[in-house]
Amino acid sequence: MFKKKLFLLLASALLILAMSAGCRSAAQPAPAPATPPPQANEPATTPQETPPEEPSYPSILNMDSQFPITNEVITVRGFANRAPSHARFEDMEVLNMYEEMTNIRIEWTDVPSDMFEERKNIMIATGDFPCFFWRGGLNSFDEVSLGSLGVLVPLNDLIDAHAVNLLERFEEMPGARDSITQPSGNIYSLPQFNGSLASLAQYSWIHQGFLDMLGLDMPTTTDEFFDVMLAFSLAQSDGEDILAISSRNQGNEIFRQLGNSWGFGNLGMQNTNQFIDRGPDGNIRFIATDPLYRELIEFIKAMWDAGILDREIFTQGVAEFTAKGDRNVVGAFLTNNTPSIIGNRNMHYYVAIPPLMGPHGDRMWGDIQATIQATGSFAITYRAEHPEALMRWVDHWYSEEGSIFLRMGIRGVSYDIDADGNMFYMDEITNNPRGLTTAQAQGQFSPGIGGGLAHFIFDEFERIRLEPEVFEGFAAVENYLIPYSVVLTFTLAEQERLRALTTDINTFVRESRVRFVTGAKSMDEWDNYVRQIERMGLAELLEIYNAAYARFRDR
Repeated sequence: MFKKKLFLLLASALLILAMSAGCRSAAQPAPAPATPPPQANEPATTPQETPPEEPSYPSILNMDSQFPITNEVITVRGFANRAPSHARFEDMEVLNMYEEMTNIRIEWTDVPSDMFEERKNIMIATGDFPCFFWRGGLNSFDEVSLGSLGVLVPLNDLIDAHAVNLLERFEEMPGARDSITQPSGNIYSLPQFNGSLASLAQYSWIHQGFLDMLGLDMPTTTDEFFDVMLAFSLAQSDGEDILAISSRNQGNEIFRQLGNSWGFGNLGMQNTNQFIDRGPDGNIRFIATDPLYRELIEFIKAMWDAGILDREIFTQGVAEFTAKGDRNVVGAFLTNNTPSIIGNRNMHYYVAIPPLMGPHGDRMWGDIQATIQATGSFAITYRAEHPEALMRWVDHWYSEEGSIFLRMGIRGVSYDIDADGNMFYMDEITNNPRGLTTAQAQGQFSPGIGGGLAHFIFDEFERIRLEPEVFEGFAAVENYLIPYSVVLTFTLAEQERLRALTTDINTFVRESRVRFVTGAKSMDEWDNYVRQIERMGLAELLEIYNAAYARFRDR
């Protein structure tokens, strides 16, 4: 309802703006160039004889070299979400140097993260739009609604004409362009792309010290996993009973990761609904009513009944979970791309568990995000007088050179390169004289660390930043990864219905599966549980998802 009110307010604001002078709408198509008349004594050519026209570019663009982007200095307004670790954008050396390189001066409105949604909604309601968003936090509703009203400029042609680096990334990542294309066929925003698969996946972690203490091998099947966890639960560490499996976040990761062993999760983590994936017939299915999902719940319930699961697994937060890790009593946890979530004191004991083969022979790994992250990060509005220049401005961040500049900063100041050609952060970052953390020190130079920026993350840069356990975890699952994580897009009407349907259905599923596992709800009530979900609108939900998936496949 709130989104609908914003939509109506925005439409009214745009009507008022359209009646006032001052802002050119970049969404309006430029007039077709006139054909010059033939010269004297020169025969007119027929349409068939007309040679293809050379592409024309605005005179303000520098077409002779990469930089500067424009032949004269232009000033534009940018709107951004500023992370807690970031300095003001106007004070960041990387962005100031980039202004000098490009001839594009930016008047930043960089809003602190805790105030960003409120400020964004006020901006949408009043129609006071910038020339562009970067780290813009536009959700799918914003994109489709603002795009349909002409506030956001379709980027398709701008990408093809001015985004050579982004086009290279599209070539490297099949399906990437389709995943950011809205049902209308338009692309309204650009995302962050992450080329480091290791940092995108979540892993299962097991205490190698406990395996060694009990003389046990790494489990490879769900049955072996159950037996190993049972042995853990009957043992002690430092005089305290071992909690064989613990977690946080209401235990959601346990259902998701163990679900891979029953063939669930084959569309990855970023399909907008964790209970949606592709069924054996190639269509979208709702996994939480599948008979195999009942088997999964019964397996997890058996672990609960055997005392394998931490009794607080469905209620505790990160602090309680980490405190148990500090006591060195957690046998395994099924979450996170590094074991650091367990706490620094004992994280070195944990190694990644390879994907477990399930009772029906399923062995795959779908607990991975899409390479497309932070959709809605960069968008150009109708207020931009030179959208071509802004597309070239953002395109640099999708190149290797631009990514280094954005993420590493300035060579000789924030990073350097050793004799072997390896980049490393300098003391200004890793041992900051002002006592700043590494993230805070990086955030003084550039917004590149903190996520949500339209740019490309190269794997070699992540190897500098991330713990080696991330890549050890990836080695354990690499051969079992799904091909790619699917990102679906929806029309405004579909989004409105999905918001209502998924809120009720998903909440009911999460609550019910915990009750099944803990015995608060008998498994004899499974059929009633399925019928209740059907009454809540399951058929309509599947119809919407299948329509979106069909569009994705057709593109």
